[in-house]
Amino acid sequence: MRTPPLGVAMDYDVLILAGGEAKRFGYVDKCMFNYLGKPILFRLLEEFDDAYVVSRHKRNLSKGVEIIETGKREGPLGGVKVSLPYLTKAKVFITGCDYPFVCRRLTDYMCKDNYDITMVLTDDVQPLLGCYMVDFLKNYVNRVRALRELLHFAKSIKFVGLYELRFLDPELKFLVNVNTLQDFAWNSNIKVYTIGKIILK
Repeated sequence: MRTPPLGVAMDYDVLILAGGEAKRFGYVDKCMFNYLGKPILFRLLEEFDDAYVVSRHKRNLSKGVEIIETGKREGPLGGVKVSLPYLTKAKVFITGCDYPFVCRRLTDYMCKDNYDITMVLTDDVQPLLGCYMVDFLKNYVNRVRALRELLHFAKSIKFVGLYELRFLDPELKFLVNVNTLQDFAWNSNIKVYTIGKIILK
């Protein structure tokens, strides 16, 4: 699947959560960690025309829409809550700035259907590699304590397994989640094998 060029309209929003404390990264702002010549947050913003970025402080980004999260820290859930009034499309792909290899190939594939939740499934569910219906989020986000708990309320769920993801990227770089410096040396020899499934309630 070829990545559409920038400028081709997406029928979904993209939300990048960039407000974590980065404890395992030595409390350094890992979103701005320079990898292969550019901060990893900038790598993500280059993939999307108008991504929303939720942060605890202003980043003065030249691209994207900044949303400042204040108050009590609620992790990714708090970032989603504060973003909802800004979203303009029916679906939103949610990820974190510590997934530096997320790209349009993945998000287009994940958001092409209209399930309440479409989420990557490896050996566990991956809430920050997921596409969500915005109305569903508005109805249920205040009833849960973590994004994964939304699965209990969804009437339709599609899990995307590694079998499908390998067609998009045989190295599975999409799955690289940077929590420590060692995570940049990813191992593509993933032994877990999952296939997609759809759950209708």
